[in-house]
Amino acid sequence: ADFNAEADDYLFGKDPDHIAYCGPYLVSNATEANTIVFTANPNYWNKDNIKLQTIMSASDVDGNKILEALYNENPSITGLGTAMSNMTLFKAYGDTCFTKDSSKSVKGDRYRREVTANKVTYVLDNSGEYYVDKNSSVWLLFCFDVVSTNATNGVATTFRESTDTLDDLQNGSNASNAIMNAKIYQLIACGIMNDGSYSDAVLSKTLQELITAASVFIH
Repeated sequence: ADFNAEADDYLFGKDPDHIAYCGPYLVSNATEANTIVFTANPNYWNKDNIKLQTIMSASDVDGNKILEALYNENPSITGLGTAMSNMTLFKAYGDTCFTKDSSKSVKGDRYRREVTANKVTYVLDNSGEYYVDKNSSVWLLFCFDVVSTNATNGVATTFRESTDTLDDLQNGSNASNAIMNAKIYQLIACGIMNDGSYSDAVLSKTLQELITAASVFIH
């Protein structure tokens, strides 16, 4: 049969499960909007020398949002660089993480928005008007700290505005920690992981805990 890359049954390269790998990393997750997550390839010939187990690429750093946030800060010309470095990710992207649904027609966890001492908090509340935007992706993890979760299923019961800055995102350590320490439930809620029939025991674990458990099992 003739080769036809447009055929319905041609899947190669269209998702992480249909890619041929021979390098040190595998694509473990990809979203159309903005995110690619790479994890170390356990079958790589030199796997013992791969020190970074997870790499995340966020490609939608929106300069317009950053400029708008800077405009609201009104820094001097000489202080522009410092203002940009010290700007919190919440100020640039926080508004994109939760969506208001006054009619409460969207199914899922609902949150009540609170503002105390100029800090924004979202609290799990069945009567709340907000829900986590499925397209918020990594920005939910960067812009908010999860203050408390349901111990049984990992649902975040309180999100609080994070103090992480653009400078923190640049050096990468805080960004990596935010993803590795996120519960699987949160990774699904913001669209980083595909929704699946996961048990509460899995949903309540962090990505780091699952990777560690898998590593112990393999060895």
